[in-house]
Amino acid sequence: MADRMRWRFGDTRSVVAAVNPNELIEIGDLVYLENGVARSASKQADQGNEAANQQLFAGRFLGVAMQRSPVGDDRPIRVAATGVFEFVCPGESFEYTSGTPLGTPSGIMSGLYHMVVRDTGEMFDVVIPAFSLDSPHQPIRLH
Repeated sequence: MADRMRWRFGDTRSVVAAVNPNELIEIGDLVYLENGVARSASKQADQGNEAANQQLFAGRFLGVAMQRSPVGDDRPIRVAATGVFEFVCPGESFEYTSGTPLGTPSGIMSGLYHMVVRDTGEMFDVVIPAFSLDSPHQPIRLH
């Protein structure tokens, strides 16, 4: 997963899981529990078809790795057991769109995004400057 945390929103309810010191787990990896140890989804043995792979993984799914576990490190990691995450597969793209109900035909909105540095886990906010919100169902009036 290239050490990218793709959390979007929701409580992550983290759990702590043991790791195998001989296997790499990156931030953002989907992990499952096998014999009491968290393992990256890429380590699951192929069951011969997609449906069987999904069924096996769903029964053992633990969550999304919130910490990196490099080879040689046997310290437990935190895993997000709940929350909404973005996963972009090779050849795909991600686009974010949001909306809000307006009590008037137009308005002004501003805010911020909570961001996480993928390598360090450091959190910071990005301020969204004020911008105009205009209903597409109202005639445009220039002032």
